Amino acid sequence: ATNPPSLQVIDAVVTSSFFNSVVLSVPLPEAPLGIAAHPGGTSVLISYPGRVAAYNVTSGSSFGVVVRQWSQVGVGFLGDLSVSPDARQAYAAASGGKVAVLGLAAGEEVVALLAAGTTPHETAGSPLANAFFSADETGTVSRFAPRGPLEGSLTEGGSYNGLAVSPDASFVYALNYTMNRVDVM
Repeated sequence: ATNPPSLQVIDAVVTSSFFNSVVLSVPLPEAPLGIAAHPGGTSVLISYPGRVAAYNVTSGSSFGVVVRQWSQVGVGFLGDLSVSPDARQAYAAASGGKVAVLGLAAGEEVVALLAAGTTPHETAGSPLANAFFSADETGTVSRFAPRGPLEGSLTEGGSYNGLAVSPDASFVYALNYTMNRVDVM
């Protein structure tokens, strides 16, 4: 049997009498593809094939309520999401070899669709909030300004399925799963 999709709070406080228990659960409309936390801690972004939705995750009666959504005709979302450290935009791997830049200010929608290789697998914002990176299935890592354009790319071959940026933004780490290595750039 499969479980219906849901957004759950699991008590992770070791000293709690409810440790490792689901203490709150709300149904999701469909199976989620990816998730990213908003730096403010009050919401999470969840990607679905046709949209990205922000859910309230503060405790209380509004937990799990959709507070906003992003979509664009002809754009499908692949699952990977990340949020810039300054919480001004989020990045979503999208169909057609694109990364969608989602504006997080009130009233902003998909503010850019940027070419990001064959199929972007991962995105990561720079801790300095001055750039973001994407990695694709052909072994290319690209650097973009926060809302575009492309600033440069490096192709190492293989296929990437993991991406992280060092705290001082001096290195990008990319998990190259077909070459069985971590590339440091």
